[in-house]
Amino acid sequence: MFIHAPICGVTIHATPEVMHVHSREMLTTLSSFFRGGFRHTRHILNAYVTKDYCSADAAAHLRRIAAQCDMTAPFVGLLTAVRLRKARLAHLAEDGLRVAALVTAGVGNAIRAGVTPPYRTHRRRGRSTSSCCSARNERARRC
Repeated sequence: MFIHAPICGVTIHATPEVMHVHSREMLTTLSSFFRGGFRHTRHILNAYVTKDYCSADAAAHLRRIAAQCDMTAPFVGLLTAVRLRKARLAHLAEDGLRVAALVTAGVGNAIRAGVTPPYRTHRRRGRSTSSCCSARNERARRC
């Protein structure tokens, strides 16, 4: 399935397991996970994992998924336990600049970090996942 992207030259291909954002031109991204921070890339990969996912090498896992998607170029990778059909895309355009954010947010084990215990304390404590990768066009232009 393809999702309409609000930035020219950007496509989003989604399956239940993987969301692949591809850009013809370089994007400036800000991400919190694998190869995170500010980066310049043409590929963003957001992969679904189960709620009990635990890997000693999540980066290697993402590289395997990228290889399965025939992705050979450097990419920014994220893992989420939120079903990708629940991902949301937000965008804003102003003065020729377009910014988009693709977000998944899990609240099954919601907490306020450092303030409250996990919401479901009567169950095995799990991890919450939130993935957000934002991108902006390098050379702004309208679609």
